[in-house]
Amino acid sequence: METRIAYDTAQRQGDILSLQWPQYDGEGITVTQQKTGKKLWLPLSDETRAMIDGMERTSTYIIVSEETGRPYDKNTFSRIFRKFRQRAGIEGVHFHNIRRTVATELGDRGATSAEIVSITGHAMGSKAVDVYVRPGREAALRAAKKRDAD
Repeated sequence: METRIAYDTAQRQGDILSLQWPQYDGEGITVTQQKTGKKLWLPLSDETRAMIDGMERTSTYIIVSEETGRPYDKNTFSRIFRKFRQRAGIEGVHFHNIRRTVATELGDRGATSAEIVSITGHAMGSKAVDVYVRPGREAALRAAKKRDAD
């Protein structure tokens, strides 16, 4: 669940672990980023909404430990994520890599800088966004199509 929400929202681990039910409106999640204070509304995929809608609300938090029913602290969740990586045979990947992957995929699929920062919460003109939006032949072709659109 945590990784699915991370993939849909491209948010930091702390912001995902602190999500509470009132932040979910049935279509997306409103997040006020802990690091920046920026408030974002983030749409969720049909798959993620179905998962959340099917969850039992045992806590005020959306993401809770199945064992304790309480929200995860950062260290506990990091340990669990590390075990998950090991079972999956994935080395050198951290939870933050999900955020980077989403932003890179958005850039690769033609999302503008404004669209990317609307999801990630980065500042417009941020050097981080430059990493995700790669100029090149495909980007030039997309731009030309937008220019020539009726």
